[in-house]
Amino acid sequence: MAKIRRASYSNRFATALSGVDLDNPATGRGRTGGTVVVPRITGRSVGCGRSSGAMSNSCVPTLRGFPERAHHEAQASLGEVRGSDHQLTMCRVLLYGMGRITPMTGDFAAAETAISSIIESATSAAAPFWATVGQFLRGKLLVERHQFAEGLAVLREAFDTCNQTGWRLSYPEFMGSFALALAGLGEAHDAVCKAIEAAGGREDGQQWYVPELLRIKGEVLLRQTSNQAVQAAADCFAQAAEMAREQGALFWELRVALSLARLLRGQGRSADAMAVLQPVYDRFTEGFDTAVLKGAKALLDALH
Repeated sequence: MAKIRRASYSNRFATALSGVDLDNPATGRGRTGGTVVVPRITGRSVGCGRSSGAMSNSCVPTLRGFPERAHHEAQASLGEVRGSDHQLTMCRVLLYGMGRITPMTGDFAAAETAISSIIESATSAAAPFWATVGQFLRGKLLVERHQFAEGLAVLREAFDTCNQTGWRLSYPEFMGSFALALAGLGEAHDAVCKAIEAAGGREDGQQWYVPELLRIKGEVLLRQTSNQAVQAAADCFAQAAEMAREQGALFWELRVALSLARLLRGQGRSADAMAVLQPVYDRFTEGFDTAVLKGAKALLDALH
């Protein structure tokens, strides 16, 4: 594969969300153990008109632990532009709304619909940049569905397109999915290399995703069986949890807690697994039909 360009998405996705406050940051622990500055998820609303504000803000409630509210805001934003001839606006609304929220919550059918709409709108508007955005999202969705070979092929093609055109797209996020695809295909060594690369690619606009990247790195490390790899995975989960708490990203915190609890259970440490997962799960007040909350509930039931 051609060398992948390490660059963040040109619109600085996290800043565009309007709920990631770069001006009043939080702090977290860096890879070397020192204190680093990270953006704080606040959910504040800015934007040019209601559609723009709802669009850019709709992922934030999910990260803060309110996926139902996020879904409602994304649907409202989509309703404002549906039926118009502003195809590129439709692409942006879908990217920052349903195209992001539904894969995170495990609603894969809705995610496929949203991503297909991005690609169709981009094709209709003769906008290959946005078609490539759709391809990245489709590749990531395929990986989430454990269709690793198909997802890897789609992601590889999208990365190659960016290398050829010089377009700036979200590097660390999709490289994390690339690593998961490799791990799913049994290419553990390459997967770890890509996961390390993704977690280290903390360009402006991607800090919001670092807790998830660290979780992915931990999951990939667990594909190796050495005690050193298992300890490194646990360290990744601990760092990811700390950064998620500092950002106020309860959704990331639950995903990390679920990964760590599964590891602890596998080590015969059920009480520790319960202590990690239960307090995070108990802070949710909605979204209990989403995949991650269902998974957490199932594990908690098994641990009792």
